[in-house]
Amino acid sequence: MVAAFSQRDVEEFYAIKSILEGYAARKACDNLTAKELDKLTAINQKLHHLAEAGDIKNFFKVHNDFHDLFIKAANNDKLYEMVNGLVKKFQRLRVASLSKKGRMQVSVEEHEKIIEAFRNKNANLAEKLVQKNAEYGGIVLIKSGPDATPMKKAEQTAAKHLDL
Repeated sequence: MVAAFSQRDVEEFYAIKSILEGYAARKACDNLTAKELDKLTAINQKLHHLAEAGDIKNFFKVHNDFHDLFIKAANNDKLYEMVNGLVKKFQRLRVASLSKKGRMQVSVEEHEKIIEAFRNKNANLAEKLVQKNAEYGGIVLIKSGPDATPMKKAEQTAAKHLDL
């Protein structure tokens, strides 16, 4: 039997994910090699094609590779284990979020900004962008639930484009 996730589960998961992955991005910023940055770009290009095709199943798998690469580059085994365990436990939430209309395309756009922050060795920006990326995943689910109040236009724009 599969348990349903409550709004609180969604909020707590994405809050923790944003903090842990943001920290990983900050630490990875100085460690990512040119080859790894090129690999992030290649992964994101593949995500772009999968988003255009509407292929959520393969998009999700490749999306995991994107996050996995920079989290490993943080060179913190305990952090990697924590993030990995957390995202496996809440995998259904992540698939549900990425399945929302337009969300895959937005994810690709978010990743482009994250890659740019990594290339510029801007640890503060990389951390903020990754945190916003995770937070938006939760907002999308919460605002699309049965008891949700729709996002205001300004919220949609800010969340969608990671305006900081």
